[in-house]
Amino acid sequence: MEFTLPVSRKTVKLLDGRYEAGSGTDYLLISMADTMAFGNINGDGLDDAAVILGENMGGSGMFQSLVVVFNQGGVPAQWADTQIGDRVKVNAVAIQDHQVVLDMLVAGPNDPMCCPYLAETQTYRLTKGGLFLTGLTSKTPKGELRSIKIESPANFSEAGASVEVKGSVSIVPFENTLAYFIQDDTHHTFDQGSIQVKAGGPGGPATFDATIDLSKSSASMIIHLAFQNVSAADGSILALGSVELLRK
Repeated sequence: MEFTLPVSRKTVKLLDGRYEAGSGTDYLLISMADTMAFGNINGDGLDDAAVILGENMGGSGMFQSLVVVFNQGGVPAQWADTQIGDRVKVNAVAIQDHQVVLDMLVAGPNDPMCCPYLAETQTYRLTKGGLFLTGLTSKTPKGELRSIKIESPANFSEAGASVEVKGSVSIVPFENTLAYFIQDDTHHTFDQGSIQVKAGGPGGPATFDATIDLSKSSASMIIHLAFQNVSAADGSILALGSVELLRK
């Protein structure tokens, strides 16, 4: 089928999951990974697909993207996509509860670009504005899981001009600080900031209880509120937890 490529934005038709053309600055190689998943993403009861496309424009990079393909009465149609990184390794793709889950390896701050070793699980949900990263966990070099869990408010609940958020982190973040972002369905960021967590000691779990100002968003708007544990080494996301709210 034809794909509009997430990185180069060119439209090409794959044959046996591959496309190659051009030379020099016009070179383009597209390859679809063998790892993919089938399941219902949009709630219509039909099996859709989640595939991984890699794009190479002649350099050393292989820029990979997650692409959602809807089943429209037996006809495949590209619906949404998001870039997931250069030369990452996707071990498995799954569709669970209408979300796409990637089990993958990414490059840590000390890893060579050829050989990613940092284990991550990324979870995406499809909204009107495309694919949203709703969850991310990663592992430390010792194999310990970094995660963020939001205990309240409940997902898809209503919120006013502010909301109290309670949750926990499996490993205390750098300087006991989590970043947060407030976005709408189009990925527009209304506000951002940081909160402090309460930790019993370095390297252990922590909890948080914070009131987040939502007044910069409008009533009847769908809000994505995400909390991130950000690496002090390179600014990458080590863990992410989110909740989707309806502003009243």
